[in-house]
Amino acid sequence: MNSSVITALLAYDLPAPTRMSMLSGHGVVKVETATGAYVASRQFNEFEPDLYATVEETLNGQGIRQPRIMRSIGGRLSVDGWWLRKWIPGSDVSGADVDQLREVFAHLSRYDAAVGAVAVPPLLKQLDTPFTRVLDARWLRVELPGLCRRLAPEHHDLVLRGLARIADLPELPRQVIHGDLGPDNILVVDGGGFCVIDFTPHYQPRLAALAGALYWFCVHPFGGIDRRRADIAVTAYNEVAELSRTESQALPAAIVLEALRRVATPLALAGDETPVTIAPSRVAALRSLVGPRPRC
Repeated sequence: MNSSVITALLAYDLPAPTRMSMLSGHGVVKVETATGAYVASRQFNEFEPDLYATVEETLNGQGIRQPRIMRSIGGRLSVDGWWLRKWIPGSDVSGADVDQLREVFAHLSRYDAAVGAVAVPPLLKQLDTPFTRVLDARWLRVELPGLCRRLAPEHHDLVLRGLARIADLPELPRQVIHGDLGPDNILVVDGGGFCVIDFTPHYQPRLAALAGALYWFCVHPFGGIDRRRADIAVTAYNEVAELSRTESQALPAAIVLEALRRVATPLALAGDETPVTIAPSRVAALRSLVGPRPRC
């Protein structure tokens, strides 16, 4: 068992863990006790627990279910670099059919609107990591051509064609968003309804959150864009909180940016000379969005 997590749990007046299991490689641990289950997350940034507490209160206050954050005996949100929230049981929405797809994107529209009303912490605006850089169109346009020289020549050309597709992506108002709205982070919970988990805060337009969800639900699983599913998803999203004309026009480019992000992430995380192999499914997704290479 993780001794630092156990030490932190003492401050929450919880029973000793009966079982602990890693949920990801980024310091997230499921903790099971005699009185319930919890998720312990390593605190990587000063603002994380406070921002999550605000988001959780805002969403639950609007009937959008979120795991409750725990406070220590002394009222603190973080202890020894760990913060804790309740575990919500449920099943993810991988393989969602079109009916569930409609429900999921209607929920995400409400979720994005609610999160967008939360004040943006100054430190989130300043956050500069490989994960924030690959969501920034300007960074991709400047840095990705050099990074992708480590890829196979045909992949290098594919990335350059993708970058051409986002050249005119407009600047849109930014807000707090969840930066990883894939099927494994959206649960069907007991009693019905959905719960978005693994809050991954970014300071980006809400279009980035929508494009990310469309990528995982309508592009990546199919080796290319399923336009019927994408149309159904966007229609459901618009019925709750309609996209502006500018957002609607920019959406195709935003989805290309998301596909570039998924190619760029391993490049940005690797050292300058480290060989990088991109998952074939990510390459196929990008190729489906930018089209085949023109013939000479």
